Amino acid sequence: MAKFQALNIVLLVAAAVVPTSVAFCYSDVEAACSSKPSDSADDSLLPNCNAKYGGIENLQAELQAYANGHIETSFEFLLMSTHFGSYESNREGFKGLYRKLSDNAWEKAIDLIKYISKRGGRMNFNQLPHFKKSTKDRVLELSELHSLSKALDSEKQLATEALRLHSQAKHHGDAAAAHYLEEEFMEPQTEVDFQKPLVGGETTVQRLVQALHSSRVGFRRLPGFDPSIDNLEYYRLQQMVDCDEVYPRIYIGDGITAKNKQYLQRIGITHVLNAAEGKKFGMVNTSSDYYRETGMRYLGLQMLDLPSTDISQFFYTAAAFIENAVATGGRVYVHCVQGVSRSATLVIAYLMIKKRMLAADAIRTVRLGRDIHPNDGFLRQLARLDNQLRRHRLL
Repeated sequence: MAKFQALNIVLLVAAAVVPTSVAFCYSDVEAACSSKPSDSADDSLLPNCNAKYGGIENLQAELQAYANGHIETSFEFLLMSTHFGSYESNREGFKGLYRKLSDNAWEKAIDLIKYISKRGGRMNFNQLPHFKKSTKDRVLELSELHSLSKALDSEKQLATEALRLHSQAKHHGDAAAAHYLEEEFMEPQTEVDFQKPLVGGETTVQRLVQALHSSRVGFRRLPGFDPSIDNLEYYRLQQMVDCDEVYPRIYIGDGITAKNKQYLQRIGITHVLNAAEGKKFGMVNTSSDYYRETGMRYLGLQMLDLPSTDISQFFYTAAAFIENAVATGGRVYVHCVQGVSRSATLVIAYLMIKKRMLAADAIRTVRLGRDIHPNDGFLRQLARLDNQLRRHRLL
C-alpha cells in the first residue's frame, strides 16, 4: 500500500512541474479537424480526418454522382407512382410497381452514401449524375406503355453506369469498390429479366435448396459389383470405390475412383470428365495422357469448389461432352474430389440443357442416385441457368 501512495505522490509532483505550454495530441487533432479555423495562424485544417484506402480518392466524385442519380430516379418513380394512383388514372398495379422501383432506388442511394462514408469520404449532393436527361425525359405523366419504356430506360442507365464505375474501380486498383459494385449493382441485374416474366416466378436458390433437401437418396447398388457374392476380398474391393449411376450411362464419383482405370474399364466407361483438374489441394491430378492407354476420351476443367467460382462458364462445354458420350452409346464418369459439388453441378446442368429438365427436377433426379451437395454459389448459377432456359423456351 505504501508503494502505491509513493507512486501517487511522484505523479502529482510530475504533473505540477509540467509547463503549461506542453501540447497534447488530442488538442492538436481537435484543432486540425475542426470545421472552424483556429485562432493560431500556424494551425491549418486537415481536409479529411477519416482513414481512406484503395483508390477511393479517384472514385469518390463518381460514387457521389451515382448516388445522386439514384436519388433523382427514385423521385421520378415516386411521381409516376403518384400519377397512376390518382383518381383519374386509378391503376393500382402501376402505382405499386413504380413505388417499389422508387423505394429500391432510394435504398441503393442510401447504401451508396453509407459506403462513401465507410471509405472515409463525404457525400456531395451537388455532384450531378453522369447520365443526362433531356426535357422530354422529365415528362412523368405518361401512358402505361410509355411509362414502362421509361422505367426500363432508367434501369438501363443505372446498370450501364454501374458497369462504367466498375471498370473505373478496376483501373484505379480499388478491388474493394469493384467488389462492392458487383455485389450490390451488377449481380442483381443479371438475375431478373422484366421483359419476359416467368409463370410461377423466378427460380431462386431457396427453391433449389428445398428441392435438394426434400429429396431422399435411393438405394444404390455399386456399379460393376454383384451384391450376391459373399467374399471378403470382393467386399474390400468395393470399399475402394465411390461411384454411382445417377442417370442412364452417366456416373458420378470421387477422385480416387477416377484414378482406378481398371474399375472404370470394368463398368464400361468411355469418357472421363474431371471437374477439378489440377495439382493443388482440392484438385485431382489427371490428364488425357493418364487415360491414353485405355482409349477413354478425357475433358479436364480447372476450378475450385468455392461459391465464388464461375462454374457456369463450363455448363455448355460439359453438357456437350456428356451428350457426346451418351449419344454414341458410351458411358461417362464425371468426378471432382468427393463427387458431391462440382461434378454434380455439371451433371445437373447437362440434364437441364440437353434433357430439358427444370433445375429442381434435375437436382431430384441426381440426388436419387447419389448424396450430392452443390455449394450455394453453384446453386445460384443453376437457378440463373434455369431462368435463362425457361425464357428461351418461351420464344
